[in-house]
Amino acid sequence: MNRRTWMLWAVLTAPSVSGLGLVPSRADDSPDLPQAEIARRGKEATAFLELNTGRSATAFCVHPSGLFVTNNHVFQQAEPGAIQLVLNAGTLEQRVFKANIIRRDKEADLVLLGVDQAKGLPALPLGSADTITELMDIIVLGFPFGRGGVSAPGQYPSISINRGSISSLKRKDGQLQRIQLNAAVNPGNSGGPLLDPKGRVAGVVLGRVEAPVGAGIDLAIPVNVLDRFLARPAIEFKSSASDRVLSGDSIEFQAKVLSLVPTKETLEPQIILGEGTPHERRVNMDRSGEVYLARAVPFPKEEGPAPPIALQVKYPDGAVSGLADDIGVSVDGREMKLKELGSLAIAKGEARTIQGQVVKGPIRVPDALDLAVGGQKLRLDLTKAVAIEMSDAGVAGTLSCTLVVLRGKDEVGRESLPLYSEGATRPTFEALRAGQFLRPARSTAPVSYARIESSPGDYIGQGKSYSFTREDISLMGGYGGGVRCQIGGFSNWSLSLSAGQGRNLEVAEYRNAKRQPFAGESPGIEFSGNGRGSNTLSGEFRIWEYEMKGNEVVRLAVDFVQRSEGSMPPLVGMLRYNSTYY
Repeated sequence: MNRRTWMLWAVLTAPSVSGLGLVPSRADDSPDLPQAEIARRGKEATAFLELNTGRSATAFCVHPSGLFVTNNHVFQQAEPGAIQLVLNAGTLEQRVFKANIIRRDKEADLVLLGVDQAKGLPALPLGSADTITELMDIIVLGFPFGRGGVSAPGQYPSISINRGSISSLKRKDGQLQRIQLNAAVNPGNSGGPLLDPKGRVAGVVLGRVEAPVGAGIDLAIPVNVLDRFLARPAIEFKSSASDRVLSGDSIEFQAKVLSLVPTKETLEPQIILGEGTPHERRVNMDRSGEVYLARAVPFPKEEGPAPPIALQVKYPDGAVSGLADDIGVSVDGREMKLKELGSLAIAKGEARTIQGQVVKGPIRVPDALDLAVGGQKLRLDLTKAVAIEMSDAGVAGTLSCTLVVLRGKDEVGRESLPLYSEGATRPTFEALRAGQFLRPARSTAPVSYARIESSPGDYIGQGKSYSFTREDISLMGGYGGGVRCQIGGFSNWSLSLSAGQGRNLEVAEYRNAKRQPFAGESPGIEFSGNGRGSNTLSGEFRIWEYEMKGNEVVRLAVDFVQRSEGSMPPLVGMLRYNSTYY
């Protein structure tokens, strides 16, 4: 359990949270409040947020136990370090709290902060997106321009309150995504509350979007996005399995599921084994005290004929995917089965086994293959095929296991982990050091992490291991069609990759990589940071998944090996960002 997850469990299980509703009743029959009363309640719950880097913004309390909300972009330009929240800033009732990040969501641009040892703090109730309309009156609270000239120790600026109205509701796929408002919003207002006529939170101030011509527009994140962010439960999911599960063995699954948002609807965890495959199975979990338990057999003993293999057959003018019975092929005179292979490049005379070994030589395949597609069988002529790719649904002997949490009909959270059968190939740092890129298992939920292991004697990593979560990873398009990944904040590590001069990165294996961005026509690689770099680098990397939208990298899965100064022991790493691979 990482530090942020531990802090979230601590907040959720604290006595001050028990029995308190984060979101009071949202019935619309309550009367509108006088604006002076809305302002008073808003002031009590809105805090001045300050980082030790000098940056500042606004946050507001959503739970009396000390839960505050603000924008994620407040923390993107630098490591936050110490975080201070100041309630009743600039008054005699001023209180200063130290806060920690509990949860972040870059896409929603929201952060949940927790204040230690706080209780009974004034909190703002959440409103409903259903009641938000154009021209509705709103009140915005915050701290524009940060300290605003207040520099004495222990002194903080006074809060600003502005009236305005909603000028536009911006939707995507029928769902409210942004609120445009005409209240005054300036730097420092980010993260402040947008209050409706009943004194409830209608949104979170995002900031100003500058226009190519004109003054730009002021936007807020609507309450329905905030509600989803807060409604996501904290999940801890594990199994009793060791590294390998024997065929036919029953194992126990255990889950802890706690929600920030108390609800009358029961949370129902459910396990999905092999989600999205023809052999998908669902297992309900039973509550036992504070945990949910279930038993299942991940790998039933096979009876009868072997299950079909999911594959894709590629031709010069297209490709077709489906299920087929295993067949034998010959690679450089060596008889092999498709289930032993990850890919078969017939035209190139190259096969790659599921263990990552490359076998080169003439390839012979049967003349025909029966492929099941959409309930019908197609007979394919393999003599005209250029390649056969085994399905990315997983590695042989691997099963994706997903915990899905339902609240009524809505899915509010999921956590996924891979299970490996006895004899299955599993990607490891040891395999990477040996130069083997083993195909990872597929995940049914987006996976984000960075894990780096430095060998003793490696100058860059100093022989240590490093682990980072999604919140620590930022990706951007790099020079010359490459990618640059910032890991652990701008003062920590970075990974730069490129395919070589004049080429764009793609899903492929890159050998003989040199230092980026000085690799020339060779692939480029450089993992460095914390004040450590190299004059010369060599290495290799394998991209399993790579997706861009415009100039933004939205999905990446890469394994890499780097050797500093030519002869130093290797540094190896696995990085996933919104990836469908473990």
